[in-house]
Amino acid sequence: MLLGGPADLELLAGRLPRLPRLGYGKALGVVTLWGLLFVLILTMISGARELMTPGAWKKVGYTYRLAEEKPAAAERPHEAERRQAMERLRIALWTYARGHEGRFPPADVREAIPEEAWRVPDPSGMQYRYVAGRSADVGHAILAYEPGLFGTERLVLRTDGRIVLMSPEEIAPTLAEDRERNP
Repeated sequence: MLLGGPADLELLAGRLPRLPRLGYGKALGVVTLWGLLFVLILTMISGARELMTPGAWKKVGYTYRLAEEKPAAAERPHEAERRQAMERLRIALWTYARGHEGRFPPADVREAIPEEAWRVPDPSGMQYRYVAGRSADVGHAILAYEPGLFGTERLVLRTDGRIVLMSPEEIAPTLAEDRERNP
């Protein structure tokens, strides 16, 4: 049934039941009841939130606040642990090179080095970036370096066996120069 004009509205108004008039006391009671209902619902929501994220909230007085987050740097490995992992990769690469006339593995034969040697000491499971086609103890070109997980300084393994800290701004031009010299 489509409403066409004022006559239809009057007809519709006549069919709807009228709500009783509320006095001040009854209106106050309805508003209080609705308020208590909202408090109950919000309490249920906060309880569900705590069940889904245990430990994320701590009680402060009558309310809850987000617990202090640990800084991301605290979860990252220290430089000593990073150097140790890079040293393991260096040993594995030089062991391979000793058996292959001083050459490091080509890009498509990375399986010659154990998988755990390629892994960066981070929960992400990322691997070191590797520049194939190099030889051991020839120059000081970049052989492998960390992905950008540990801030602005990355550990870099050079072909002379040294492990040094370099920024991404230093790594990129060095790699470009190496590509120009050894296409």
